[in-house]
Amino acid sequence: MQPYRQGEIDFFCAIYAIINSARVACTRIRRLNFSESCEFYQHLMQHLYDRGEFINVLYHGTEYKLMDELLDAADKYLQNKYNIRLLYTHPFQYRDLSLSRAFLFIKKYLSGPGTSCIIRLDNRIVFDHWSVLNKTDNKFFGLFDSYGYSGMDFKKSIWNSGTTVADKNATLISKQGIILIKCIQI
Repeated sequence: MQPYRQGEIDFFCAIYAIINSARVACTRIRRLNFSESCEFYQHLMQHLYDRGEFINVLYHGTEYKLMDELLDAADKYLQNKYNIRLLYTHPFQYRDLSLSRAFLFIKKYLSGPGTSCIIRLDNRIVFDHWSVLNKTDNKFFGLFDSYGYSGMDFKKSIWNSGTTVADKNATLISKQGIILIKCIQI
C-alpha cells in the first residue's frame, strides 16, 4: 500500500495524514480503495469549505483545534459510510516525558491491531508538516507520508515547545501533534 500524495504547492497535509492514517488503521477491517479514498478526501475538503477554513488551510496549514475538528468529521464519515469508528487521542499533550519514552510508547502502540499515529513535525526538509508515523525501528521514525518524506532520525529529533530553536539538522516534534489513531468496527 502506498500513501496518497498531496500537491507540492498546497498545505493540505493534515487531510492526507487523516486519510492515510485511517487507511493504515482500518486495513484489517476494510481496505479503502482509490474511489472510496477520493470520496473521503472530498468530504473532508467540503468540511473545510463549510467551516470557512479552506483558504486559511490552503495558505497556512492546519492548526491543532482544526485538526481535531477534521478528525471528528472523519470519524462521523467513517461511521456513517462504513460502520467504522476512528478514535483518537493526544497522549503526550500534557505529559512531561522524554522523547525516548514517547518513542517506546508509540512503538508498543503501533504493534497493536487497528492502529496508526499522526505526527506533526518541523524540519528544513518538510517544514511544518502533518504525516503518519508507521515505523519505529532502530531509532528511526518511518513515515507513510503524503509528501514522499520517508522519515527522520530519532537521535536528531527534539520536542518542540513552541519556542524551541534547534540547529538546522534537527526535527522538531510537537507533543500535541502526536495523535494516536485506532479504528474499530461498530
